[in-house]
Amino acid sequence: MISKPAYERGHLMNQSSRNDKFDYFKAYERQTGYAKELVLNLKSAIETGEIGSYELMRALHVIENDADEVNHLIQERLLHDFVVPLERRSMVELAHALDDLCDTVEQIAIDSYICKAEAFDPVCPSEMRELVSLLEQGTLCLTSGIELMRSYGRERARINRFCTEVQNCESEADDVYIAAVRALYENERMCDRELRIKHKLLEAVENAMDAAENAAEMVEGIIAENV
Repeated sequence: MISKPAYERGHLMNQSSRNDKFDYFKAYERQTGYAKELVLNLKSAIETGEIGSYELMRALHVIENDADEVNHLIQERLLHDFVVPLERRSMVELAHALDDLCDTVEQIAIDSYICKAEAFDPVCPSEMRELVSLLEQGTLCLTSGIELMRSYGRERARINRFCTEVQNCESEADDVYIAAVRALYENERMCDRELRIKHKLLEAVENAMDAAENAAEMVEGIIAENV
């Protein structure tokens, strides 16, 4: 389930930390790379019926731990580096926002495991699949925007377009989430336990989508204050 690139990125990150000049933009790219990998693993688990499994939870935990290391490294370097490419506080907040995205995606797997979500058939209503697809699309757009940040002076318009796409995904996800939860509570045949669990999982995906939007808004703010 967990792919080789996760380990390769972590190894390269450790190598870069020993260099005299730290590449902050590359570190942000690695954070979004981990976020993308978490979402893709989650989507694959939903498609193969592995949601709620211990294996999914452990696989995502490994990736999230690697993402944590990148965040810690960014914070450490910001404490000691005299010259940094952007406003220091904004760089701290962006690293934390990207880490929050990774945390919230992992939380979906944790919640599904704790609640024994695999006991229900189908465990994932079509609306949850749609939410995860929107989360994937938003994460990919955020990744594309982050990859352009080192050239923010020339690429401001493209970065803003990618960030707007993330916000559009979040807005669409809001509509899907509200309709899906309303449908759950209108289903009188569903037992209370199943209702609570499916509501919790839908909410967990919505929280991850909100985290992606928050990171995109931070990128927009950073570009606006530095161009």
